[in-house]
Amino acid sequence: SSTFEQPNLYDAVDYYQPHTYPSDIRTAISSWKQPGDKPAFFGEFGPGVLGKKGQRMDVRDGIWAGLLSGHAGAGSFWSWDIVHSEDLYGEWKIAGKVLDESGLKDRPGARPQNVKISTAGTSDLVFNPGISWGNTTRARFSFQAGSKPDGLGELSSFLQGTGHREMFPEPLTFVFRAPKAGRFTMRLGQVSKGGGNVKVTLNGKVVGTTAVPGGATDAPANPNFLAVDYPAGANEIQVENVGQDWVTMVSYSFSDMDFEASVQAIGQVDWLMVRITANGEANPGQATLSSLGLAPGTYERTVTDLDNGQSSKSEAKFESVGHTEKVSLPGRDVMVVFQAKR
Repeated sequence: SSTFEQPNLYDAVDYYQPHTYPSDIRTAISSWKQPGDKPAFFGEFGPGVLGKKGQRMDVRDGIWAGLLSGHAGAGSFWSWDIVHSEDLYGEWKIAGKVLDESGLKDRPGARPQNVKISTAGTSDLVFNPGISWGNTTRARFSFQAGSKPDGLGELSSFLQGTGHREMFPEPLTFVFRAPKAGRFTMRLGQVSKGGGNVKVTLNGKVVGTTAVPGGATDAPANPNFLAVDYPAGANEIQVENVGQDWVTMVSYSFSDMDFEASVQAIGQVDWLMVRITANGEANPGQATLSSLGLAPGTYERTVTDLDNGQSSKSEAKFESVGHTEKVSLPGRDVMVVFQAKR
């Protein structure tokens, strides 16, 4: 296994096994563009900062992001010493329990599904670059409230300056319609020793150009360096590094433009597995799912709290393909499986 950028590395092997160490493991693994001609799973994954404290969610995201994206297996977490020191073995125990009960391994025809979610309350819309070091091949993203943009797997977290413009050839652009006025915030991670200079444009008008000074070595940057207030309605925000060297982008946030939970799902016409994860500090308690892709019929519904492995079963009746289903959430990270009853 290796980083995926090595040309022709995988020509003579039977499956792809790339690596990733990004700021957001779930986004990186879920948005990776599979070549499609061979099975694939991540041979190594871990957070961008390997020694950081509290990696339980990193492990969980690496397990489920690949499985729910149709990979041939779960990602393989690199830092085995962290597993032991933080006692993370239970993550694999719970995952194994869910896999055994769900029957995913017996459904090779299952494919990722674009399930929709809504909740009573709202939260900030937050998303992250899909790759760490590497070339950005897509820098323009369109989205609407309640959904993250597609194509984040083509966006590097390294906002390159003039020294390597070929790696980030155009400004980072977000096109969106805001239901009300809000604030865009871009969190930064590090700045190169050469330093950068970040220019922000809102709807064609430059609203700020601020130097991000370097130093003797690459160093942490001010995390909440960039914030821009935008009006309600159609907006376009552009971010460009007009300095010499790179700064890293950790996340992008648009205030109050998302629901209180996000989903990732895989399924087929008579079976569906959906992970529902609370956003930020939200604790929704209930969510409504739509665009499930399931045929009308009666289903056994299994809800498992991924924090403790406890599950409950109930019956759900789908009257039409347009059915919406309300789900009570026993925790902030929940797996829901629908299986057609024979």
